[in-house]
Amino acid sequence: MQKRATFSISINKLVAVGCNLKKGEELYCYLAEDSEKRPIMIIYLDSKRKNEK
Repeated sequence: MQKRATFSISINKLVAVGCNLKKGEELYCYLAEDSEKRPIMIIYLDSKRKNEK
């Protein structure tokens, strides 16, 4: 049986207001690596999935 967990992040208030984000809104994020193989997280602030090509 898998357990599900919900996590949250903090977004600067000016960024949230500028992007018209509301509390509890679902955002899409993706894990990646930079050129030095360090882990990074990409978050789209428009609540739309990344276009797959």
